[in-house]
Order: sequence, then structure tokens, then C-alpha cells
Amino acid sequence: MKNVNTSLISAVLLLMSLSAFADQMIISGTPAATATVGQAYYFAPSVKNGIAGEIQFSYINLPDWAKRYRGSGIISGTPTRPGVWANIQIVSSDGVHYAETRPFTITVKAAKPAAVLKISGTPGDTAQVGTFYDFTPTVLAAVGSTLTFSVQNKPAWLQFNKSTGSLSGTPTTASVASYANIVVSVSNGSTTAALPAYTIAVSPQRTGTASVSWIKPTRNTDGSTTSNISGYFIRYGTSIAALNKQIVIASANTTTAEITNLPSGTWYFEIASVNSAHIQSAFSPIVGDLIH
Repeated sequence: MKNVNTSLISAVLLLMSLSAFADQMIISGTPAATATVGQAYYFAPSVKNGIAGEIQFSYINLPDWAKRYRGSGIISGTPTRPGVWANIQIVSSDGVHYAETRPFTITVKAAKPAAVLKISGTPGDTAQVGTFYDFTPTVLAAVGSTLTFSVQNKPAWLQFNKSTGSLSGTPTTASVASYANIVVSVSNGSTTAALPAYTIAVSPQRTGTASVSWIKPTRNTDGSTTSNISGYFIRYGTSIAALNKQIVIASANTTTAEITNLPSGTWYFEIASVNSAHIQSAFSPIVGDLIH
């Protein structure tokens, strides 16, 4: 019997094994392990050593929200609910070669709720010289939100509060103008909401006239007959607690008076008589009048 060269046989077997490995189909790629409800998922595998144009794909445990692509092996779709889809595999074959991915899992997470941030309110579009103007928006935000307000094209006569978004101030005569494209907005650090741009038109101060009348007193507070009345004092103002303006009526027989150039608003009045000895009576009850 001839001697067999075992080394030569081993080398031939090794070459045959390497040749077979070189022809082996390989399917590869790293699919994302997570997805989110409402967001598109996509994975495309790569294939080597297959017969071009003959490769077909199939799936094992393909999620029900994903489509089948027999010509590419792609996994694509938009999950509609949270869940775990396990032991998924993509299989490729060209009729001669065969390969499959390792089993993998896709965990679908619930979508994060959208950050709630809304701003609303109807700012006044007119203001008047000498009259206080104030506007504060209403904001709807998630509990615990840190809010920062900002404003664009703010009139100089207004003050702005970055913590509340309020605009406030009293225009002067120099402020008479139209202020356009004022925009109040709010941010929670990631989202911004804004009111529609608006305009404030400042008009000159309107004034009016108050007509005051009274009945000439006939008795003093002690019950005695009133005599020697020489005139009257009329005190008035925009607050009952501060009647800081005064006019003198230097006639005992006058029982009416007109007070002019009063800015619009509610004004309050009281009257007292004075006699020839300059002794003043108690003031009458306070009355109010709305000036338009």
C-alpha cells in the first residue's frame, strides 16, 4: 500500500472549506432597537455574495405596523401603539445561497406629549393721554414650566414685565401717536407662543364740563338762621379721599357753577358756604359725576 500524504489532504480540504465560505451569503446591518409611536422607522439590510438580480427577501415575526419589501428586505413603517416586537429576522435567498439576520427586538415607546404652551388675551388698541393703560396676557402651560416673556416694538411710555408679560403705563401729551406691530410672546425654553401683532393708538386727553348746582342754605348746623352768606367753596377731585382742587364762588346769590377742562373719568364734588366773618360751614355730602 502506498503512503498517503495526510498533509496534502488537509490542505485540499482547507481550500475547499475556504472556497465554500467565500461563496456564503451574508446579510448584515444594525437595526435600531427602539421606535416611537407616530414616528417613521426604517432599516435596510446589506447582502453580500448573492446572485445579483435573484435575491428575494422574507421576514420572520415582522411587526404588523411594518411593510414587506421582497426586493430589498427593508423594514419600514410608523408604529401606532407602544409594544415590544421580539425575535424579528430578515431572510435573504437567491435560490442557491441563503442567509438570515440574527434575531432582534424593536421596542416601541409612547410618544412624548407635546409641550402645552398657549398665550391669549385681547390688548386694548387705544389709549388716552393721562389715562392708565394696562394689559396682561393669559398663558396656558404645563405645570412646573419656567416661562419668560418678551415684547417687540414696545412704546417707550409702557413698562414691560418679563415675568408676567404685562404692559402698563400712562401716556403723556408727547406720546400721542400710533404704535404698530407690538408683539407679546412667551417661551418655556423649548417652545414659543405669541399673540398676533397689534397697534395702540394714543389720542389726546379728552376733557369735559361738570355742572354743579346747590340750594342756598337757610339754617346753620346749630339750628340758627343763616345770615351774611358771602359765597361758597367747591372742592373736587378724582378720588373721594383726595378732593384736592377748589374754586371760590364770591356771590351769595349764585347757586350754580360750571367746572371746565376736566379730563374724562369720574369726578367728586362737595360744597360749603362762608359768611362775611369768613366762617365756613360744614361741607355737603360728596356727589360724583362721570365726565366723558
